Amino acid sequence: MSTKTYLFHERSSIFPLIEGEDFEALVEDIRKFGQLDEGVLFKGKILDGRNRYRACKILKIPFKCKEYSEKMDPLDYIISQNLHRRHLNIAQRSEIGLLLLEEEEKKAKERQSKIAKIQAEMHRPEGSTKFEEISGKGHKDLLSQKISEIKKEMGEGRSREIIAPKVRISDRTLQKAKKIKKVAEKDPEIKEEWNRALKGDSTVGAVYKKVQDKEIIEKLPEDLKEKVTKEELGSKEIRKLVKTIKEIEETAPELKEELLKPETKITEEKLEEIIEVAKLPKDVRTEVVKREISIDEAKEVAEFPKEEQRKEIVKQIKQTKQAGKKLIEQKKDIVKGKRPALVKKIDLDMKFINAWKNTKLMDIPIKIRKGFLESYSETTRQECYKIVRSVVNYLIKEFSDEVKIIETKFI
Repeated sequence: MSTKTYLFHERSSIFPLIEGEDFEALVEDIRKFGQLDEGVLFKGKILDGRNRYRACKILKIPFKCKEYSEKMDPLDYIISQNLHRRHLNIAQRSEIGLLLLEEEEKKAKERQSKIAKIQAEMHRPEGSTKFEEISGKGHKDLLSQKISEIKKEMGEGRSREIIAPKVRISDRTLQKAKKIKKVAEKDPEIKEEWNRALKGDSTVGAVYKKVQDKEIIEKLPEDLKEKVTKEELGSKEIRKLVKTIKEIEETAPELKEELLKPETKITEEKLEEIIEVAKLPKDVRTEVVKREISIDEAKEVAEFPKEEQRKEIVKQIKQTKQAGKKLIEQKKDIVKGKRPALVKKIDLDMKFINAWKNTKLMDIPIKIRKGFLESYSETTRQECYKIVRSVVNYLIKEFSDEVKIIETKFI
């Protein structure tokens, strides 16, 4: 005996029908054990039990059902029955919540309209309203009672705060889902991401983050938009980039240009580095941007208060680097047999030391850079260090009462 044909109630459509292997498993279960749970009809249509009904149609057996007799709203009944019966993820619950939210928002507008009309009545003089004769209560009391009745009948509060608990998600999650769906109407990429979330391959939070990233990018100037799109930066890096540019665009605009170069990779470390460089004197920043000196070298150079001093130090650093590059080339030539090995020696001019001694300066700053000796052999370097140490010790002993050694630093 085949089952009777029924229509599905409109309320039942908020939950998708079971398909694929899950539906096949339901059919097999009913084949073996029969239909254990009755379906529920509301005004002659199936309110709950559509999948059982479909299975019975396939098996050509009667569909067991009963008329709805619960006191709760039919929609609330469907939700309570299906949420515990199905293993729905947050995105799927949000999808259902959005369908309910649309209806709740319409109801909220209608409720607000009715309340607004009654509130307008409150401002009229007593005796001029049709509500006055309905009871012995005062004019405003009567109207307040009417407002309470409307709220009781139609509900009250923010729509998403009413709906979210029904589908067991937070109102914040429902708000995110609403924004995602709105963006997805025009953005195929977000639509695809939302579909992934519905399948359990992503989350509401992850999709919402992509929506936020796109919103931030859209507000950026074209040059920045191109940069962040090409490097596929996340919202955290984008916000950091925007903040960094705001900090430097007035005081160090050349660094903004540095950031926007195709070869400059945007990382959190790079942005922190840029902020540090922006604090340096302009002449030093320029050398960093030209990649003539490193950040660490720039910080050391910046310690000198006068620009002339800084330029001289930068010049020495460049010369040292050039000497280093030249030495590397020489070593390559030596290895290839293009030139013989060279040995360099350094002699310390004692006349200079004696002249220094005779000046009897009150302050003698001594600072030997390791880079100065990089082009010499290990033996020569060690010998030079010994000479410098003995000179320093001699000076300390000789001028202990007259000279203060400010700094002796071997870097």
